[in-house]
Amino acid sequence: MGSFERGILQGFSRPDKTVSGGDGPVLWGPIPDRWRDYPGFWEPCRFFRHPIGPLFAISIVDRGRNAIPLTSTKVRWIPAYTLKEYESSHGLRILERKTVTPSGAMITELRLEADHDMELLAIMWTVQPSEGSPIVDQSTISLSRGLPARVGKSEHIWLTFTVSSPDVRKRILPAQSSIDGPWWELSGLRESCETAGSHEQEEDFVLVCFEKEISLRSQTPDRFIGCVTLGTDADSTVKAARLLTDPSVRPIEENLEAWESFLERVPRFKCSDEFFERAYWNRWIGLRLALQPGMGSLPYRAVCEGPGVFRRAISYSLPAHLREFRWYTDPTIGRDAAHNFFDMQEESGRIPGILDIEGPRRETFYHSDWGGGLGDFLSVHYSKPFLSTAYHALSGYADWLCGERDQNGTGLFTIVNQYETGQEYSSRYTTVSSNRNRGDWSNQFTLLGVDATVYAYRLADFLARAAEHLGRRDDIERWNSLANRIKVSVNINMWDPGREMYLDIDPQNGHRTGIKAGTCFYPFMTDIPDEPQISSLHNHLLNPAEFWTRHPFPSLSLDDSLFSAEPLWKGRLMNCPWNGRSWPMLNCHLVDGLVNSGHNLDDTLLEYAAVALTKNIHMLFHNGDASLPNSYEHYNPITGYPSLYRRIDDYMHSWIVDQIISHVIGICPTMEGDIAIRPLPLELEHANISGVHVRGRYMDVEVRNGEVISYSIDGETFDVEPGGGHDVPAVMES
Repeated sequence: MGSFERGILQGFSRPDKTVSGGDGPVLWGPIPDRWRDYPGFWEPCRFFRHPIGPLFAISIVDRGRNAIPLTSTKVRWIPAYTLKEYESSHGLRILERKTVTPSGAMITELRLEADHDMELLAIMWTVQPSEGSPIVDQSTISLSRGLPARVGKSEHIWLTFTVSSPDVRKRILPAQSSIDGPWWELSGLRESCETAGSHEQEEDFVLVCFEKEISLRSQTPDRFIGCVTLGTDADSTVKAARLLTDPSVRPIEENLEAWESFLERVPRFKCSDEFFERAYWNRWIGLRLALQPGMGSLPYRAVCEGPGVFRRAISYSLPAHLREFRWYTDPTIGRDAAHNFFDMQEESGRIPGILDIEGPRRETFYHSDWGGGLGDFLSVHYSKPFLSTAYHALSGYADWLCGERDQNGTGLFTIVNQYETGQEYSSRYTTVSSNRNRGDWSNQFTLLGVDATVYAYRLADFLARAAEHLGRRDDIERWNSLANRIKVSVNINMWDPGREMYLDIDPQNGHRTGIKAGTCFYPFMTDIPDEPQISSLHNHLLNPAEFWTRHPFPSLSLDDSLFSAEPLWKGRLMNCPWNGRSWPMLNCHLVDGLVNSGHNLDDTLLEYAAVALTKNIHMLFHNGDASLPNSYEHYNPITGYPSLYRRIDDYMHSWIVDQIISHVIGICPTMEGDIAIRPLPLELEHANISGVHVRGRYMDVEVRNGEVISYSIDGETFDVEPGGGHDVPAVMES
């Protein structure tokens, strides 16, 4: 593997993260790490989206079975593994390496060393609910646990425990009670288990341990490896466990190589602004952590919205994932992510909003930017077969959307629930219903939404272009007619010339609501606005009294009576409030809107777009420290403080990679095969990217202070005239 990729991973070393996994069924990453002084994996992991825990601890005890207290003195996390150092007052030092592999294995490796001879026991142990008889063989112990929902064909998960040493004693002890921490003294294993009862006895819990005697000689290290493998059948977990503890297998090194292999397919980006560069690579790391293999009702590889409860496929996040993974050399991930939703599409054409491995949540639905996301993806990874599949699915979806959400053919589309916008708890809904805060997916109100309507417009525009590509001439006019109807209606009905804003409409009275939300600027991502509408951006979005805050952009205008920079809705701490918090998802929409309007309506907006993009990227770091990137759900638009209380980092609900490649470097391809290089006027001493895959070709681009210095395609360098942007010669395959 390349040293460049390994350097990227090593460069993200930090002491405050724990997350481990990526591109597999298991993700582990407690926030905070409550058991940092205890080797092993005690805190629960996520098997797909299901929490499974505790896992196991490794205790070091003397031959009298007394625990040797350890203190973690150093933690070094990189995406591929975590390195921890421990010390004890007994002169014992331990170096632990731990990781979670794509196969679903959780491995910890201890290297023990002391200043003097020591006789020790290394004991890997766990306590689990007793659900069926354990399966025991020469080197492993396997236990089954019930899942709250079926995963594929299984209603159970198997956990197979093992250690690397053949000379160990295994113990199984039925128990009436559990323990809520990795405390050896309270485990029930403090006394010898030589006389433990049969594991056939029925009790509520079962204790399992593996004991190895270690005769540690002064300055001569010894090692101990323990692991648990998780899966839906015992045979596969046992086989994996045996393989991972084979002395010839190097699972931690192999996991490092898997990370490097992933990054080898990513364009190499370098920038004089370290915040841009580190945000770029941190996003790719987060995207791999969000990957999970096909399983159950998600037959294809999926990109999850984030960790924890967000470890599922969400249609509202899919366009963001398509935009990010369009820049990945292999198009399979993006296509698979979309195929999961196409396969779950209902006969009516409706597409469920949430997909879990046990099945789609049929009650859910999101207004999502299907047309924009797929159009952007296909501009890089063009494929007529995939375009045909997407066209078939989205044609049905558009028919459902028009029939159910624009029944009168007005060209404006209805929101009936705060959840389906992905933007709950906002003044947008208080104006139309007293049921706005109900915590379910039922129809609660009707609101003609700017965001829902803009997404419908981009859908119609995409379908018209797709029909032309596919030679479906009878459909071209149909979709163009729908797009034109929406565009005209938005400008006549949603545009308020007095307030100089696009606004939601209350269909009960036909009046605009007057609520100034960030979504009111979504039309500027498209060609819906004309020059008269530019006043909305200058007078509202760029107004420090409304939306132009230190950290962009508040989701609701500062002068709204329900605005809160803190995560409060009417004095109540909420999970996902949209009454003022800065959401990276919203910020990406608005930066794209400024860029689009700057190129097509008012070039003075490009300077503001550059500032907004810079502020958004710089916000994604703890305390302005470039070594501590993050990606939380939402932030304080005044202070930039993230939603730490949610404990959801690596939240992949925006398109940071795409913003950097599209706006810092300026690579702008279209589905029709055109491409321009139009970087924003950023004051960057240098920004360059290499290995950008576009339609079967590879591009390298160098930018300085917002101007293209040079670019090459498949190694051929092209002359660059002075100026900001350039159209690439027609060498792109379509």
